[in-house]
Amino acid sequence: MHDLPELPATPEGAARLRNGNPGMVISSTVGYGDEAWASYLGRAVAVGIYKAGELHPSRVFNQDTE
Repeated sequence: MHDLPELPATPEGAARLRNGNPGMVISSTVGYGDEAWASYLGRAVAVGIYKAGELHPSRVFNQDTE
């Protein structure tokens, strides 16, 4: 993931991404169709394709929530 841009996910976006659905992320430099990874509270949530304000996941990282 070192070569991919990081996109902070919104709380709702992170929840959707964890379930394998597109989730809202915050981007200022990533273009439509670019591959990126989403984070929430400092943890990786998913890797996918950025489209119109959402990350469409291709890989989801399941982590226990505390």
